[in-house]
Amino acid sequence: MTANHNREPDGTELRLDRFRSFTVAHPRLVEAKEMLINAIRGAEPNSLIFVFGPTGVGKTTLRLKTELLITAELLSELHEDITRVPVVSVEAVAPESGSFNWRDHYKRLLHQGDTSLPLRLIQENLPVSEPSE
Repeated sequence: MTANHNREPDGTELRLDRFRSFTVAHPRLVEAKEMLINAIRGAEPNSLIFVFGPTGVGKTTLRLKTELLITAELLSELHEDITRVPVVSVEAVAPESGSFNWRDHYKRLLHQGDTSLPLRLIQENLPVSEPSE
């Protein structure tokens, strides 16, 4: 039996796809995003802004949405200055043993800060290869 990959999705698949792509803005998450954006815009240069809270409250979602918003706002500047990094974020991994691993945390911080710029520089400066004839 061969799978038919060109068939039309049935009603159940369409409803599942619509459900998976549907999001609802939680009022507290929206409020937290606005507070975070205001804190970022009002921060002194080279400031650190921490977001912390219990597991499952939306910290990662808040971070990802904020990163997208900031990057979108700075898009024209980022095209002009490829050395500019709009956001650097690092998640502090919860310890399994009850003792925070600072060494691992600083490695992750240095890795995140170190990889953002070179990857963008490489992507922006790669020569466009012409198709061979």
